[in-house]
Amino acid sequence: MFPIFFLFVIFALITFLYMNKSNNSLSKEKEEFLERERAANSVRKMPLTDLEYIDVDLSSLPKIETDDEYILERLNTLNRLASDDVKIANLSSYTNTELKLKYGVANLTLLTEYDQNFTTLCRCLYEISKRLYDLKDIEKAKAYLEYGIICKTDLKLHYTLLADIYEENLQYKEIVSLISSAKTVNSALKTSLIKDLEERLKGTNYSADDEKTPLEDISLS
Repeated sequence: MFPIFFLFVIFALITFLYMNKSNNSLSKEKEEFLERERAANSVRKMPLTDLEYIDVDLSSLPKIETDDEYILERLNTLNRLASDDVKIANLSSYTNTELKLKYGVANLTLLTEYDQNFTTLCRCLYEISKRLYDLKDIEKAKAYLEYGIICKTDLKLHYTLLADIYEENLQYKEIVSLISSAKTVNSALKTSLIKDLEERLKGTNYSADDEKTPLEDISLS
C-alpha cells in the first residue's frame, strides 16, 4: 500500500512541476508576443517599394467565348484585378505583427488588401480552370492553370488539377517542372502536394530529381 501511495505522490509532483513549467513557458511566450505587438504598433509608416507585386497580364491567355455565368463572373473579377490601380502581393509568409514591424501599423490595412487580392486571383484562376476542365475545354483550362503557376498560386487543388492534365497527356516532363514550382510554395500543404506530384512519376522514366526548370520560369507564349 505504502509503495503505491509513494509512487502516486511522485507522479503528482512530477505532473505539477511539468504543468508549472508549461504555464511559465506559455506566460513567457505571451509576454514576448505582447512586447512585439507593442513595438509593432509604434513603427512609423514605411515605404512599400520592396514589395514583390504581381502584375496580372491577361493578354497571353486564350479568350473564352461563353455564356456561362459562373465563368463570366470570374472573368470580370480577373479583369478588375488586372487594372492598373489594383495592387496584388502574396504576403502569406508574414504575420500581421511582422508586417507592422516591417512596414508600419499605418500600412496594415493596405497590405491586407493586397494579400486578399492575391487570394482572390488564385481562387478565380483555379475556378475558371476547373469549370473549363469539366466542360472538356482542356487546352484553355491548362492555359489558365499554367498562368496561375506563373502568378505563384499556393492552392494545392490548382497544382493537382494541372498535374491531372499533364498525366492524362503523358506530359511527365511538365510534372517535373511543376514539382520544382511546388517547392517554392508557402503553404501548410506543401509537403503533401509535393508527395502527390512525385507519386505521378512512379513507373515513368522521369524523376523529381531530374534537371528541371520551374514552370513559372517557362515562357508560355
